[in-house]
Amino acid sequence: MDPEDLELHVLEFRDEGATPLQIRPYTAALRSQKPVLVIDNGSWNCRAGWSTDPRPPFSFYNLLAKQKGKKGEQEPIIIGGDLGQIENLRWMLRSPFDTNVVVQFGYQEVLLDYVLANMGLGEETHLDMPVLMTEPLLNLAYSRKQMNELLFECYAFPHVAYGVDGAFSYFKNMNRGLPDGLVISVGNICTHLIPVLNNQMDFGHCRRIDLGGLNMTLYLQRLLQLKYPVHASSITITRMEEILQGYCYYAANYSDALAKWRNRDFYKASALYFQLPFQAPTGPVATQEEIDARREENAQRLRDMNRKRYLEKLAQDEDRLEKLLTLQDLVKQKGQKSTKDDLKALGVRSVEGLQAEIQTLTGTITRTKERLERKAIEVPKESAAETVVDPETLKGWVIDLKEQRHRLVDQRSARKQRKTDLGKRRSYASQQRMKIITHLASGQNKVI
Repeated sequence: MDPEDLELHVLEFRDEGATPLQIRPYTAALRSQKPVLVIDNGSWNCRAGWSTDPRPPFSFYNLLAKQKGKKGEQEPIIIGGDLGQIENLRWMLRSPFDTNVVVQFGYQEVLLDYVLANMGLGEETHLDMPVLMTEPLLNLAYSRKQMNELLFECYAFPHVAYGVDGAFSYFKNMNRGLPDGLVISVGNICTHLIPVLNNQMDFGHCRRIDLGGLNMTLYLQRLLQLKYPVHASSITITRMEEILQGYCYYAANYSDALAKWRNRDFYKASALYFQLPFQAPTGPVATQEEIDARREENAQRLRDMNRKRYLEKLAQDEDRLEKLLTLQDLVKQKGQKSTKDDLKALGVRSVEGLQAEIQTLTGTITRTKERLERKAIEVPKESAAETVVDPETLKGWVIDLKEQRHRLVDQRSARKQRKTDLGKRRSYASQQRMKIITHLASGQNKVI
């Protein structure tokens, strides 16, 4: 695609912020028309207006956010258009709905107060206009009863009517010559299939599918986050909702639509590109040599820290070994009973434990020194290919490695044999083990 053509298809997200309360005055001329207050009480968006309006003048998220205030003060509440980007408040969001049924009527009352304030009815003491409100298909009797109490007793509306938004749309746009039809009402949480027979809804054959606009939005968000994992945090629900509602469509023929999009020319002419918010770097850009030098510096710092850690551990082990060797000489001179307190001070239980710890520390110190020597003569990767190795040196290095391997194999075989001997009751190792356990159980200090 040419760059000029690409520019025509690049779109930017609106990223609309918070919309302040816009009060529409309830004038005397509007009062004289005796309009009906229409509230489309959806589980995601609420739309409100007068029956004389061609389109609803107010539309906002049917959600509220409760912020934590100071102790003893009333919690501040953010409603509707004041929410702005809901991703910033997603942990504080509250909804009066459970799926698509109103269950939290305290939240519903707060949202209705917001609607009436936008409609210029916040200061009205007597609401004498009828109300038309949408509700889910086959709404629960308890939910409708609570809504009636709220509208009649709290707001004192004289008349209230309920209806299903999908049925209103069907009878508004229906073909008068066709008495039968099928309503597919796609909501935020679920989709309802409503058959219409002889201009009447057949409630006995209605079906509900737990798939709605929110599921489509979340699915689109997950697809794009998997495709562009670097920008996962920028692919938000609000932006996906803008793409879904503004640029997606239902294909009348799915197979034909797929065939069209396989055509490269159709793809170039119809594809849309969305530009995520981007801020170009303002400072100087580092060259590749500077980046490599910085990486090498960080690597060298890590190597120095590792070497320092080995040296500190080596010093501790050598100090411990020196104390143990001194104690061993003392035990040989005075005996175990006289040096009992000295053994306890160094955390050694017996002479055998003292000898075992000396042997272990000696091996540890030897391995640590060998590791430090290898680190000191390690050849950098850049010059490894250019270094010429003496054949005699290489041969000696191979012989040392083989000797180390033989020692490790012998030690492993010895440990395995000892484990096997301990499992046999009549072996020498097993008899020695039982003898030690017997002496420890008898409470005697001398261990044979």
